[in-house]
Amino acid sequence: SYTFLSAITLGRDFWGRLTGRLHMAELTRATRWALLVTTLLSFGIAYFFQSVVAIWYLIGSLGIPALFFPLWTSFFPSLKIQVSWVSWQVFLSGLLSFVWVLTGILRGAQGTPHYFLNLEPIYPGLVLSGLFWIAGMAEKNFSGNFYFRKK
Repeated sequence: SYTFLSAITLGRDFWGRLTGRLHMAELTRATRWALLVTTLLSFGIAYFFQSVVAIWYLIGSLGIPALFFPLWTSFFPSLKIQVSWVSWQVFLSGLLSFVWVLTGILRGAQGTPHYFLNLEPIYPGLVLSGLFWIAGMAEKNFSGNFYFRKK
């Protein structure tokens, strides 16, 4: 059931809104492709990580840095930043955490990852996400300033 839920989320909510194609036939086609993608991704994760603890560690290490600040600020409207900042924040902090995990695995030995500076992947991702939030807040609060003037 999680596979179907993920496929609907990717096909309808993500792809449909991203492309602006919200017709039922196109959403159905996108959901079918998303079902294939989520199935292959699930099998790949299950194949490479035999422990459920390792899977949850991976998902947490990638998801928390990407989603923490957007979720946190959703409860406080005065702390929200522009959608463009949030999009880059989510994408780049998740990507940094993913690269950190990947390099740790590639540098590791006997199944134990060796992370750069011995930092777990969640920390660099959270720092980058926080920096994006600070930059977004600075633009929001100082948009009248010469350095942050909108074009």
